[in-house]
Parts: sequence; C-alpha cells; structure tokens
Amino acid sequence: MAEPDRKIDDSRIVIYRIVKQTVVILVCAIIIKILFVDSILIRGNQMAPTIVKGDQTLIFKFPYLPLFRENIKPPISRPVVFEKPFEKKKMACLRIVGAWGDTVSIDSGIIVNFRKGELKFIRKDKDAVVVPASYSPRDYFSEYRIPVRGDHLQMDSLSLRDFFFSASVIRQENPGSNVSVKADLYIKDTLANDYFIKEFSLYKGTVDTVPQKHQFNWLFWSRLDQYLSEAVNDYSAVLRFTLYINDQKISDYTVKKKYVFLLADNWSDGLDSRYFGPVQVSKLAGRVFFVLWSGDKDSGAWLNVKRIGRIIR
Repeated sequence: MAEPDRKIDDSRIVIYRIVKQTVVILVCAIIIKILFVDSILIRGNQMAPTIVKGDQTLIFKFPYLPLFRENIKPPISRPVVFEKPFEKKKMACLRIVGAWGDTVSIDSGIIVNFRKGELKFIRKDKDAVVVPASYSPRDYFSEYRIPVRGDHLQMDSLSLRDFFFSASVIRQENPGSNVSVKADLYIKDTLANDYFIKEFSLYKGTVDTVPQKHQFNWLFWSRLDQYLSEAVNDYSAVLRFTLYINDQKISDYTVKKKYVFLLADNWSDGLDSRYFGPVQVSKLAGRVFFVLWSGDKDSGAWLNVKRIGRIIR
C-alpha cells in the first residue's frame, strides 16, 4: 500500500536533483560571465582588419576587474573593449598603447611608448600619404604623458591639446557635475569675442557662439586657432580657455584616477585617444581574444566563415 507514496518521493528527489543541478550550472555560468569570460558583438570597424564589424567576440575579464586594473598596468598592445567616455553603456574596441605614467608619441605614423619603445600595428592603408600635424593628429602626435593619480594639472599653463585632454580627465572624474569650457579671443591683448569668423571652413560666427558640439573638441579649436593666426593680419590673435566645474573656475586640479591611451588598428578612420584623450581604467571591460562567429547583415554577409575561430592578438 505504500508503493504509490514511494514513487512520489522518488519523483520529488529526481526533480530536486534536476533543479539543484540547474541552479549550480546557472550560478557557475554567472560567475564565469562576471569574473572571467563574456561575449561582445563588435559594431564598428575601428579595429579592422584585426577585428571587424559583426564579430561576436570573447573577452577575458579577470585582469580588468577593479582590484587588478587599479593596481597592475595592463599589457601594452592588447585590444580591449571599453565603455566610451561620456556615452554611457556604449561600448567600443581599441588597442592599449600606454598606461598611467607612460609617455606616448607618434611620428610619421610610428607609435612610440617611451617605456616599451616602438609599437607595431596593423594599418589599413600602409601606403597612405602622411597627414601633416597641422591638419590632424593621425600621423603626428607630440609627446603626451598619461596622467597618474596625484598629478597636479595646472590648467592655465597647458598647451591647447593638453588643456582639452585634461578637461576630458576632469569630466570623467566628475560625471555628476556640470563641466564646461569657455573660449575667449584676444587680438593684440584685447578681448575680441565679437570678432566675426567668416572664412573658417568648420564654423562661421563669433567665438562666444560656437555650437555646443565643439565645446570639448580640441582639434576644432586647434584648427580655429591656426586660422585666426593667419586671418587677423598685422595683429596677434590668441585663443585662451577656462575650465569650470558647476560655474567655478578651475586653475589647478589633482587627478584622482588612473588612465590608459587607446589607438585604433584602422589608422585612417579610427576615432581614438588621439582625438578624445586618455580613458579611465574603470571603463575597461576586458581583452578581446577570440572570434566565436562573424556576420554583418547590413552588408549582406550573414556569416563570415573565414573569421570563425580566429584568435585575436
């Protein structure tokens, strides 16, 4: 008479074991995803031809967890996935060429990390004409020391590029504050913000009405500075910049975090630290090391068999 109850008990034991095993598997999978390996879809071609749009990649996360990334310099020349500064939850992939305290430079497209020496990169257009430094930082980039925690930034004494790179650092460290830059034009040492810029290709108007989208764009201001120095005949024209946090002028700032400098393998078209400056290490998510599968429906290539299983270095 007890046989039916025994069968019910056996069924409950089987169900319990299945549920237990499922929970253990899920917990292990979550731990692996959080601490070790995750999958990321690449949505752009900044790292082409090494990593291309449509690559479903595996990233190794462990060395980039807070305990490690804040205390151990990440390996140079590794492609990493990171959260874009000032674009919350938008991810990108670039290659590390320098970490906090390193000095980096580019001369005729040759990248140098003063701690590691010349760095070798895959370039999309190896025979492309070298772009002059006055036009773009693509092939020429003067020495830049990546900030270290505790550095004092003297904003009034920095070059135009380094001022805006420092502004980027300050913005990253003060995400809840209103960080802004005010530009003033001086002609013959006299404030001339009402001077009308009429033949500059990127903007026409006065300095104090430049669109918000250009506020932190150092390349825009560099080109405008060059234009003004040539356009204002017989007088010296100087752009001076002031940084504010919540409407309070900042002349001296102490760096609180650590940073890396990132570059694109797609040298000609990549948007990287040459343009937006150093990136806080807390933004790093992991190193790309493997392509699971690849396909880009926008280009009609639903599956790129040649890229499946590719090891990324």
